[in-house]
Amino acid sequence: MIDIIRQVKQGNSKAFKTIFDRYWNIVYRFTGLYLMDNYEKEEITQQVFIKLWEKRELLDEEKDLDGLLFIITRNLIFNHIRKSINEEKLAETLQLASEASSEIEQGIEAEDLRKYIEKLVQMLPERQRTAFILRKKD
Repeated sequence: MIDIIRQVKQGNSKAFKTIFDRYWNIVYRFTGLYLMDNYEKEEITQQVFIKLWEKRELLDEEKDLDGLLFIITRNLIFNHIRKSINEEKLAETLQLASEASSEIEQGIEAEDLRKYIEKLVQMLPERQRTAFILRKKD
């Protein structure tokens, strides 16, 4: 495995494919401990290997590749879960804001309507205005 890691560090895509083929199922199953959706599991697994390829120059032939893949996978899963939670909270907040905005708009419309009615009442002849005001108090 040391030789394969050395080759990956040098950019050898065939050596990388060897690692990919060997660890794909292991990483995928590990993501299944945290994620239920198959699409999300595949996405995370792909991201693990993309990150491994992007950071290949930093690989250490003397260190365990299993441990590195575990750490990368765990971090990507936690980031994914954190992002999902934040998106759910954002959607909930937007829904609440929309409802509050609707209530405020209704309140503003009611206030505008009240003012308009008061203007109309003021335009009535005095007797009709008095009758309207008295009737409204009942």
